[in-house]
Amino acid sequence: MIISFNLKFPIVTSLLKLESEYLNRLAVDSFTAIMRYMGDLPLRVHQREVECVYTILVEGKLSKQHTYFLPGGVQIALQTSASTVVEDIIRCISHKMGIEDEAEFREFSLYCIVEGDQYTMPLERDEYILDLVAELEKNENIYYLVFCRSVWNFPLRLDSELYIDIIFHQIVPDYLEGYLLILPSHHMKIIQETQEELLRIAALLHRASGSNEAPTETDMLSLLPKSALETFSRNSESSMKYVSQLWNGMIPLNTTEAKAQCLGDSLEVQFFCCPCTEQRSRAARHDLCRRSVWR
Repeated sequence: MIISFNLKFPIVTSLLKLESEYLNRLAVDSFTAIMRYMGDLPLRVHQREVECVYTILVEGKLSKQHTYFLPGGVQIALQTSASTVVEDIIRCISHKMGIEDEAEFREFSLYCIVEGDQYTMPLERDEYILDLVAELEKNENIYYLVFCRSVWNFPLRLDSELYIDIIFHQIVPDYLEGYLLILPSHHMKIIQETQEELLRIAALLHRASGSNEAPTETDMLSLLPKSALETFSRNSESSMKYVSQLWNGMIPLNTTEAKAQCLGDSLEVQFFCCPCTEQRSRAARHDLCRRSVWR
């Protein structure tokens, strides 16, 4: 038996009470497509009946490939359904990184960057992804869902290429801004050992970018923390000589190996601090996530 609804206007809410905004919109769109196909509502301008069928089929799947951003601007598409919550996405990406420990898994978060918003906070782990997306798209917001590490209790692991890539691209922007380097007071000099380690990390960063040529003095200005540039300028000649000596040892490394060594060496520098997100201001945290999208 076919029931025909004689309505002049499309319904605006589901005939059933649904708690999820996404499911409510899904039900309305599907019901409207059925009515247009049956002739109870007119087709939109240039719309064909077959398009109504496609809408019903697609909406009926209740899931879709959604894009998530990783540090470094890498995009990953994951199947996301009406029942997918933030924790599901974090767990999925963490497993791809080789993370199995539940406590380590808790150190990662998913953020939502919305164009025009000054601050961002980690999304609640029980929040439904498609509900969030539906609300953002309803308001015509430009947004990005960004995965990154937010707590730094577990030591770095260098046994997964994806893990290395994600942590590398999250840490490096802060490192170059000088956020992770605690320098002595202005009247004290950086000790020679620390200077050499900073130069080694700079060379590794250059190799990690895929370059086969030794960095130039100009290159070095973008490979050292801003807070260390003055020291480099005062000793540029001897610094470049030291970098040149290091470079032959960098050539055999592929980009992943260079990134791994860079991360490992950074932990040994005397003046490094932990990049714990909870110690950063909300504005700095927002900036961190933005760099994750565009770098």
